[in-house]
Amino acid sequence: MLLRYLILLILPFSDGDKIQKSFLFHGRNLDFKVCISKDLPEAGSTLEATADSIIILDKNDQHTIQVIICDENYYSCTKSDTPGFFIEDMNFDGKEDFKLFESSAKETSNPFFYWLYNPLFNRFEQSPGLEEIMSPVFNKGCKCITSKWNKGSNINGKTTYKYINGILEVTEEIIEENNDGNVYVTTRKQVDGQLKTISKNVLKEEEEEEQ
Repeated sequence: MLLRYLILLILPFSDGDKIQKSFLFHGRNLDFKVCISKDLPEAGSTLEATADSIIILDKNDQHTIQVIICDENYYSCTKSDTPGFFIEDMNFDGKEDFKLFESSAKETSNPFFYWLYNPLFNRFEQSPGLEEIMSPVFNKGCKCITSKWNKGSNINGKTTYKYINGILEVTEEIIEENNDGNVYVTTRKQVDGQLKTISKNVLKEEEEEEQ
């Protein structure tokens, strides 16, 4: 279950027209303190928030396990909003991972930074692979990630990803191309570690409408 619990708000210091705040989120086994800087707006207006760092804490004694310095990010919100921070198992290993909203102004269908837990080093590591996926949907039932995408007005597709031996790989892809009144459907699946074309079909427009 995706978690987003705000526990504590701290105001450690103010610097000119900037103020830093810390939000504490509870996971199952760890706590996550998100330290942000905000421009101070007029009452009732929106403001710009930037997450400077994420501090991972032991849930029992609150000692620091890891400090992550965040890449440049931007979050447009109101005074009462919390940072765009979410805790979720995103590689289906039973361990909690997390994502941070990158930018509300960014023209993308995946405006998040992702960090996955590495049990070998007891550390969270950023995942550029997840950041490149368009509109990822995390499906715990099949332990896969699906992405629906399009290229222009006549090509769209659905790509399925899975973690295989800890590596994010494409396991299936269905591409539909509309051309000359027909819909060309190509299905590709991973076979022996490689993505191969399994079938190619042509649908007439009227056949597609009936379906």
